[in-house]
Amino acid sequence: MRNGDPLSREALEAAIFDLERLLADATREEDFQRYFEARPAALAALGYKRAAPRPRLPIATGGEYIPDFLVEPNTRPPELLDIKTPDERIVIDRPRRAKFTSAYESYISQLHDYQEYFNEAAHRKECQRLTGIDVPMSPRMVILGGRDAGLDKVLLHAHLQRRGDALQLLTYDDLRTELVREHSRYAAAEDLADISIFAVVCFRRGVAGRRRYFIDTADAGSQSRCSIYLDEADNLTFEVTGRDGPPLIAKTPEGAYFEFERFYLAGFEYGASDDLTVVQVRIDDEMVSEQRAARRGNVSRSLPLSQDA
Repeated sequence: MRNGDPLSREALEAAIFDLERLLADATREEDFQRYFEARPAALAALGYKRAAPRPRLPIATGGEYIPDFLVEPNTRPPELLDIKTPDERIVIDRPRRAKFTSAYESYISQLHDYQEYFNEAAHRKECQRLTGIDVPMSPRMVILGGRDAGLDKVLLHAHLQRRGDALQLLTYDDLRTELVREHSRYAAAEDLADISIFAVVCFRRGVAGRRRYFIDTADAGSQSRCSIYLDEADNLTFEVTGRDGPPLIAKTPEGAYFEFERFYLAGFEYGASDDLTVVQVRIDDEMVSEQRAARRGNVSRSLPLSQDA
């Protein structure tokens, strides 16, 4: 990581790339535990400035507790963070009322055991000695698991409020949203940036010699158009057309940088000043193509790019 910054562009892109790969392939909690330990950007994007993974906390009467993480938020006292898999069901579907599955009830019960551990002054003192984190009595609890699909978050939130637990539940979609939001602060040329599109992509082979669009959007009131596509030779292409002048096109070089059946973090950036227009394609944070023109691109600000691709 550059200068040790967990929210550097490189760190965020690595965290996004690895998260997408895990969400596609991984099924074990151990895989996700290792991900958070190896990618501090993931916890930093959730607002944590410090974390102690799997601390071994001795119990005064014998034995030990090993929570997944003790985490220290930027603006709150330290918390307990429990990591679960994204494919495990969180609630049982019931009209107008959420109910946790038996598995999640057991996870919450275990978190309560951890929480009660810190009600003992001797335990808090030993934890601080071992981890350097000063956990308060009855710390807040967080579970990260599951996906947004099929989950009614409004009902879930109401259920948590009724229980009165100091408990928050985050999904892997929440995590990805925060990572992408942090990453959106970066652009190849911040003083020129008018359009920045970042996406984790994995293309499969299609019909040879045919153009295939990933994004294609235009302003009906002008000639402005923004397109991302595989061209007839399967080169990943970013094309931007303004209200006047020919389009600017940047694409991956023939036979390099881009393969099928593989995940990439791709970035497509357009920027314009009064006398310069720049279009760039980046693959895994490496700029692979750039086109410049000594003119203003005049892309309409009404170009509909706010929707998800």
